Amino acid sequence: MARRLDPKVLVKIVAVRNVQRIAAEGEAGRAAAALREKKDAARAGEDRLLDAERAWRACFGRDVIDLGTAALWSADAAAKRRILREANAAVADAGNVLETKTRAWHLATVRHDLAHAAHRKARRDVERRREEARLNDIADRTTLRSVIR
Repeated sequence: MARRLDPKVLVKIVAVRNVQRIAAEGEAGRAAAALREKKDAARAGEDRLLDAERAWRACFGRDVIDLGTAALWSADAAAKRRILREANAAVADAGNVLETKTRAWHLATVRHDLAHAAHRKARRDVERRREEARLNDIADRTTLRSVIR
């Protein structure tokens, strides 16, 4: 036999599930903002790397090559490559976090919808039981009247 669920309890469960859904949506939004920031930082790092590489190449395009300056630009470009690698790794990590938070949000939404559906079903069951009791009461009174006559 199916367990009867109290609609009053289910209302509380729906409210909790709604809070969880809203919190998960906020977490997903924050993760999306973090990913956007990290992508912007990676793009800026890429631009800085391109500038450093252009400057390094420009050293060799002159008539006189200053090896000291070329070495500095080379070191700068290597540092920018390392920074860009780290920024791209941060973007990948932020993408994974966003994916996880989005899954959690969808799961919270499904749980909320299931709790809401259970609440609606429990309310319908209560109404059905009340209606059955009312009809049984009417049938009993009708039967009792026909027996008394």
